[in-house]
Amino acid sequence: VTGPELTIQIEDAAVAANPRSVAAHFTLASLYAAREQMEEATREFNEVLRLNPQATIAHIELARIHLALGETKMASDFAEQAVQTAPKDIDAQALFVRTLISRGETTRAAAALRPLIDTRMDRSDLHVLDGTIRLAHHEFAAARQAFQRALAIEPDGLQALEGLLTTEIESGNLSAARAAIERRLAARPANTPLLMLAARTYSSIGAFDRDEATLRKAMELAPSSPQPYGMLASIYLGQRKLDEARAEFEQVTKRDPKSVPALTMIGTIQELQNAMPGAQRSYEQALQIDKRAAVAGNNLAWLYA
Repeated sequence: VTGPELTIQIEDAAVAANPRSVAAHFTLASLYAAREQMEEATREFNEVLRLNPQATIAHIELARIHLALGETKMASDFAEQAVQTAPKDIDAQALFVRTLISRGETTRAAAALRPLIDTRMDRSDLHVLDGTIRLAHHEFAAARQAFQRALAIEPDGLQALEGLLTTEIESGNLSAARAAIERRLAARPANTPLLMLAARTYSSIGAFDRDEATLRKAMELAPSSPQPYGMLASIYLGQRKLDEARAEFEQVTKRDPKSVPALTMIGTIQELQNAMPGAQRSYEQALQIDKRAAVAGNNLAWLYA
């Protein structure tokens, strides 16, 4: 055993050797969280709190896990406990505001956020939270200003950019949204998260030709990420052009028989067409070329199941 599994085994052994070690449980919990094994991470963070109820960082991590899982009440409870144990911790307070927003308690969130921004005007994440609250209240001008302040502090901040784009779209300023994302793409054309944000923006403003081209580029740059395949397949399904898209990707494989993204996309389209034997062959072919082709491997596992 090597890599992350070995690290977890070593940390497991440390916990077994000293089950009352807060540090050992916290390290193990962090390893599980990094591997997105949330059930195991939650168990270990709770053990940290059992051993040390004042461990603010464990409250924060549990709040983040529950927020990611959509369990907003639990997330808010843990974040509030973090604030109570460490009332001067800006990170804990910011997370508590985020949980309130997720629960739709934006008035309460705004009241909790105001003193934080007054204290730390230099934190972009606080301005993002401010913009999110303003946007929820349809205060478009104020939301735009908040997101712009966040971008002035952290120019590459995707959350701030996404908030600004959403503000422009919801206020009906579609041309401004398109111009903003295209300026960023011109500066960072090979940034996959930015390409995915651009694809969502193009979809929202109805620029489906740019949406498709952007997803194709994201798929080429990050062939192991499932999001571009799923979004692209949804476009083809919605436009009823599965046959056309499949033929196009088949032409790609004729030019480049080792194109794992093209083979994976063919398999995805075949699944949508209920051509399961063909989809299986396409995924198997992709894995013969690259045994680490994550999307093809995951989809093939589902077919086998």
